[in-house]
Amino acid sequence: MYVDIGVASYPDLPLSELIQRSRDIKVDFIEVVLEGEYHRETLVNRVTEIDQLLDDKLDLIIHLPFGGIDTGSPFDHVRSGAVQELKANIQLASKLGAKKAVFHAETYVHPAVWEKQTVVSSLIDSIRELVDFASEYNIELGIENVPNPFIDITDFPKLFEESSVNATLDTGHSRVNQISHITLTKLLETHSDRFTHFHLNDTRSTSDDHLPVGMGTTDFVSLFQSLPDDWAGSMTVEAITTDFEYMAKGVENLRDQLAML
Repeated sequence: MYVDIGVASYPDLPLSELIQRSRDIKVDFIEVVLEGEYHRETLVNRVTEIDQLLDDKLDLIIHLPFGGIDTGSPFDHVRSGAVQELKANIQLASKLGAKKAVFHAETYVHPAVWEKQTVVSSLIDSIRELVDFASEYNIELGIENVPNPFIDITDFPKLFEESSVNATLDTGHSRVNQISHITLTKLLETHSDRFTHFHLNDTRSTSDDHLPVGMGTTDFVSLFQSLPDDWAGSMTVEAITTDFEYMAKGVENLRDQLAML
């Protein structure tokens, strides 16, 4: 396997500190979430600064904004606005030198009112438009599974059939949705070419704990074993913490688990 390992940004950790600490533990990339202090209108004025902070040994993956971004909305104007905002963020990702970007598969409409197929159709329209746009900037777009009453990771084969989008598997989100480990491994075995990025979010139960790898009960090793030997992709240790030593331990645990394969 050919795995790039990275860590995710956290709103209370300055980007300059995140970059320096990430360099210290020799990860391959940082995943910057364009929310809060890192939102588009702030970072667009820091492109030169970020370019100077990064070096050839540290790449960048962008997590597109998700708060209020309704890519599956059945309301055309709402969906169109969400897509336009994501397009602006994709342009920023390109300026920052990112080659990969992640966005959420979700909607905020009420599940008691709207049918699943309506939402999925709207989401597919958004995906197709965004993938085409991202390709113009040489950015690989990956859709992430999130806790949502309409769409979960088991719906991704449908998205693969209807578009060329790749996928980001968030392990914590799949447990919130109570997706069985067997179901996940079968999805990875069948669609390993489309799952090109992982959010390794460890947890101890059906909750979104965002613990570092090895500090919960997720069986990452058997998940990784579901991938072919020549699989190539990226894995983010997605721990929500300002304690970087805690994050670094998750990176160390991930390296140990990959070495077991």
